[in-house]
Order: sequence, then C-alpha cells, then structure tokens
Amino acid sequence: MHLILLMLRPALIFLFVVICMSGCNREAAPPKHQDTAAGLTSPASKSSHEKLVATHYFGRQWAKNFINAFRRDEVPGDFRRIREDGFNAVVLVISWGDFQPVFQPCCRYDARAFERLRFLLREAKNAGLKVILRVGYSLSFHPDAGSSQWRIQRLMNDPSVRAAYFAFGDSIAAEIADHEQVVMSFGSWEDLFLYHIEVSATTDYAEFLSTLPPIDPLLAVQKSLEQNGQRFPVNEGASKELFQRYWDWLLIEKFFKPMQARLPNYSFEVRVDKEPLPVAGGATRWLGHERTFVLPNAPALTIYWAPFWGARNEGERLRASESTALLTHLLESLNKFSDVPLFLDQFNFLDNTPGFERNATIRTEELPAFLEQAACVLRNKHVRGYALWTGRDYRESPLFNPAFVYGMDGWILIPAKGSHSALETLPAGDFQLRLAAGDTLSQAITDIRGRLLHADQRRDQVCVEAVAAQTSQLDVQLGDKAPITRLAFDANPNPNTVCADLTPVMDAGKQVLRLHLQKGSLALRDVQVFDHVQSGGVYDEQGKALALRGSVRAMNRVFLAKPAPARCKL
Repeated sequence: MHLILLMLRPALIFLFVVICMSGCNREAAPPKHQDTAAGLTSPASKSSHEKLVATHYFGRQWAKNFINAFRRDEVPGDFRRIREDGFNAVVLVISWGDFQPVFQPCCRYDARAFERLRFLLREAKNAGLKVILRVGYSLSFHPDAGSSQWRIQRLMNDPSVRAAYFAFGDSIAAEIADHEQVVMSFGSWEDLFLYHIEVSATTDYAEFLSTLPPIDPLLAVQKSLEQNGQRFPVNEGASKELFQRYWDWLLIEKFFKPMQARLPNYSFEVRVDKEPLPVAGGATRWLGHERTFVLPNAPALTIYWAPFWGARNEGERLRASESTALLTHLLESLNKFSDVPLFLDQFNFLDNTPGFERNATIRTEELPAFLEQAACVLRNKHVRGYALWTGRDYRESPLFNPAFVYGMDGWILIPAKGSHSALETLPAGDFQLRLAAGDTLSQAITDIRGRLLHADQRRDQVCVEAVAAQTSQLDVQLGDKAPITRLAFDANPNPNTVCADLTPVMDAGKQVLRLHLQKGSLALRDVQVFDHVQSGGVYDEQGKALALRGSVRAMNRVFLAKPAPARCKL
C-alpha cells in the first residue's frame, strides 16, 4: 500500500555491513541509451484501449524490496495463476532507488535490477499478460540509495536531481521499447511528495507564480509572506492553499509532461482526496486537486480507491450498497473533468493497514456483493481498467535482498572455523546460501527503512525458508540484547519454511538481525521478519486461496465480457 497516503489519511479522507559475492555487479550502467527521449517510439506507443484487469506482482515479498527479492523459479507459476484468475495484466513497481541508486554525480545504475526487469517482461509475455509499469516508485531498501524521503525532497526541489530522474526515465523507456506487452506506464503523486520548498526551487517557484492571473488571491498571500520575511509558503496555516497549488503545478509541469515525452502511453496517478484547511469560526475548507485531473494525450487518468473515500471514517463498517454508491460518486465526479478513461491502479476494496483501524471498511459478508456490483459500475463509468494492490498477501519484512538473489549484498557472513559455507547457484539463476554449523549471518535494519519492529500489540515473527540436509537448529535474534528464538528444521530435500514468534529489542536507530546455525546444515532460500501481513483477500502468503478469489474471478469476467452482461446494461 502507498506509504505516503497511509501517513496522510486521517487528515484527508473524511470528505471524499555488506559483503558482495557472486551476482553483485552494481556499477554497470545498463540503459541502451540515456539521451532525452522526446522522440522515442516503440511498438507500444500506439495506445490500445483494450480493457485492463491487473494485479500488482511482488512475488513473495513487499513492494519496497520486490525487485531484489522475487525468485525467478516462482514467476512462471505465479503468472500462470494470475492469468487463470482472469487477469490480463500485471503491474510492476519500478523503484527509482533500486534502478538508479546514485543520482549525483549522475548517474549510477544497478544493472541487476534492469536484468530482472527484462526477465519479468519475458515471463509476462510467455504467460500472455500485458504489463503496466509504475515508474519512479519512491520506496527502496537499496544500500546505496539513502533515505527515500531525502531522495524525494531533493527531487522535488533541485532541477539537477530532476535531470538525473529523467535519465532514469530514459533508461526505462529504452528497456521497454521492444516490448509490445508494456501497454501503459504511470507516475504517482505519492512518489513525488513535497514536504517543503527549498532555495534550490527558487526558479521553479517563480515560474509558477508567473502563471497565476493578476487577480488571483494567492498572489496577495505571496506578498504577505514576503512582507514577513518568508520566501515560500508552507503546508499549513494561511499559506497552505498556495503551497498545495504550487505542488499541483509542479507535478504536472515538471514531472508528468517531461516523463510523458519519454515514456509511451504514460499516465499519472492524481490525488482524489482533499486537504483540510481550517478557517474562521471553526469551519473547514477542503482543498481539491482538480487542476491535475486533465492529462493531455494520456491513455488514462489514473486514480486509487478504497472504502474510506467519502466515508465518515469513524470505524464504520459499510454495506455493499453504501460502498458502491461512494465508488460511483467518485467515478462520476472525475468523468466531468476528463475525457480520457479512468484506470484504478489500486482498487483496494479490502484494507487491513495497521494504524488506520478507524477508516471505513466493507463488512466481510458484504464484500462478494460489493464486487458483483462494482463490476458493472466500473464498466459503465468510463473505466479502462483496474488493478489490485495485492493478489497475494505479503509480509512487510524490511530486509534488503532477503532471498539472496543478489548474492550476499546487504548481508555479513562470519563463517565458523573450517566452515564450507558458500553461495550456490540454482537452475533458474538465483542463489541459495549454504550455512554450516557455527556460521553467523547478519543484516542491519536501519530506521530509514521505516520499519523497525518493536514490542506492541502486533505479533512479531520470523520465517526462514531453507533446505535442510540434516536435522538443524537455527538461532535468530533481532536486536543486540534481544532473546534468542530457535527454529528447528527436519531433514528435507525440498525447501521448507519454518516460522516462530520473535521478541525484538530496539537499538539506537537500527536493529541487527542475526542468524546463527547452532547445528546441522542449511541452504537458506529466504528470510523474513515482520509484524504485519497485508491482505488482499484473494490468496494468503502461502498461496492458499481465500474467500474472495471466486468473487474476484467473477468480477474480472464481467468487466471484460463482450457484450456486457444484461445486468450491467444501462
């Protein structure tokens, strides 16, 4: 789920040490070219209006570490099942920090991310799936990328950083130029979050002010700021509206339009919620973002939806009819602004994100009825397609390279005396890590990943997938002073996952995860530590079908049906 949106919801929604072994080539710059791609064409540049029914694909991982974590041998089966469930496309998040971890001096790319993208594109084609790319996803655990928030703040304010970002866009455009199955790409306002305006943005801000008509009241606000010794507005108080207007302008003029010139069939996820602005007398004005709703020459206007939109968000549980009405209202209001069809890049009818328990949800027993009704609403309200945020539940584990597909990058291995620990290449091209008794493996999880596990009401867990050559015991510790959790593995020639509760202990700004093989021999395939499983209601994290699979399959069939089912005809 989007991190920034989740941070904002309560205020917005009411109204509507590293050892690098094999496979660690990060230095190569893989793009086929890095020239400004205004004239770039590809087989996909003729926009198709075929309806799109998609799900995001993260493998067994989280969006934040997806590209450095999915296992190749799992992809063909996963894509085949996605197709069997009635989807005709997958959405892949293309994280700026994973593909271009260093933007100054411009630029250093990670060739491994590009190679893995090529693999996914080939497998999608083999499975008969179209591909939609979210280019510029802001969150990443890449060791060389730095804090995601720091990167985005630099990007939003510094034109030289923006030039590096556009070079990243050029590199993605070059990669997809020969892939007809890539039918659309998009950016998102949530990946371009403006925290505050810096001096490096002076030229951009002056350009924005020059676009305001002389009678615009916001010019008076700017004059008042300058009289009080302020150069820029802030996202609160009397200058909040001016700040929001500048942000909207920046998104379209300095990001959407330049990226649209680089990437064929490029859209943009716009902000459909509103910002509260307290006014005199205790009332509230709501600041919308309608100026971003017109995207010239875009294949679609990209939006998101969840039951909280338009609800009171007081912990209410909605009936199907109530949620259908809210969805209908949103779509109809957007159709008034734009002639292009809508694409819901996150159709989140189910949302269990921690910290937002007061957001409205659809009653569990009402979800099948809602999906049945939503299929017709989506058909009839100028919607080109939709995508689930997750078709398979995932654990929010803040580890980089958790499945060793980048070799030992991100990990420290201290072998025991006489140990024969080693990376072993698997048939599909990824790795497993062979541990011998006495070996210790560790990874530092810093707070810039935004996810340090700590003692609270949520259950902390560890899951390790491994092949055990013999009965083995693996001791796990999260935090320097944390108690040890012991995982027992029976001898098994096949990969087996063992999970257990974990007691984390907070360290200053980081936690160190340590795995010590007490006895036996293990080939590690994947390590995850987590306190939350994000659910989409279709498959659980083990791949077992959940209650909504049948309803989602039926919704997909109805939305794609030709002609429209009788119950959907207006």
